[in-house]
Amino acid sequence: MTGTVKLHRVFKAPAERVFKAFLVPDALAKWMAGILIFIGLVGGS
Repeated sequence: MTGTVKLHRVFKAPAERVFKAFLVPDALAKWMAGILIFIGLVGGS
């Protein structure tokens, strides 16, 4: 086991809104409570 978790989600929202939600600390805390590290990259898979 590598310790890596990959998630795939489809959101009914413009890509810009979803991307911003993951990069704004307060918004990210609502989505992923308890996550210690998050690296947002354009073009991730």
